[in-house]
Amino acid sequence: MTLAAIYDLTFEQGIAREIVVSKWADCNGDFIKLDGYSARLQIRAYAASPDVLFDKSTDAGDITIADDRIVIQFTQEDAEAMADGGRRKPLPNSEKRAPKRRVGVYELRVFAPNGVPFSLVCGDVNVILKVVR
Repeated sequence: MTLAAIYDLTFEQGIAREIVVSKWADCNGDFIKLDGYSARLQIRAYAASPDVLFDKSTDAGDITIADDRIVIQFTQEDAEAMADGGRRKPLPNSEKRAPKRRVGVYELRVFAPNGVPFSLVCGDVNVILKVVR
């Protein structure tokens, strides 16, 4: 396959979000066919952390794969929980908007029908804290 793409995710506190990954190409520019694949996404405070903050998978029904699209569901409760916890450090608020807080890092790994895994995308996870309550 190819190296994982790096793409940061930003959530809004308390607002459900659906993330769609589609038409993914390998290093040769050929679209990756995802028929029969499964997927798993984990968020941790940092890459080597033993604690998983969020765990999404096709097995659990949080991720669906159809028509070469991967759809990952984050509930309102997930987005609310991202803002909780003291170990996350606030990010600078340089754009005069609602404060943004770093949640951690994530990786989306897909598994071929023969069980061979590869990392599709990874990056930082942030949450914009709600102002209106």
